[in-house]
Amino acid sequence: MLKARFTRRESYARRMARRSAAAKAQAEAAAKAEENLPDEPPDDMDKFRNKLARRLNMILSNQRRYWRGCKEPACRRQRACAAPNIHCSNAPPLPPSTPEATARAVAHVQRTINKVLAQRGEAE
Repeated sequence: MLKARFTRRESYARRMARRSAAAKAQAEAAAKAEENLPDEPPDDMDKFRNKLARRLNMILSNQRRYWRGCKEPACRRQRACAAPNIHCSNAPPLPPSTPEATARAVAHVQRTINKVLAQRGEAE
């Protein structure tokens, strides 16, 4: 009985070590990606917006692990959302939006963008 508990604890310690190593590698990759960000605006804004929308949907879908039951082969193969149609095909449908809710969301996004731009202006 004691032997089983010891191996369970040992495997728990190994899992924790692997997780911390993965978190460290992820932080290093994020720092490296941040260094490579371009300062100039993209040439084609529509292409940039589509790419940004796809990446945001992929991030949200990966966070909620929608890819686990996805019908798209690319998502199952990558074990992550590939968002082939920009929107995850396994995500639940969004609730209907009212014009007031849309206006509130747009105003919130604009305030956030202005706040970030003001902070960047102060930093420079």
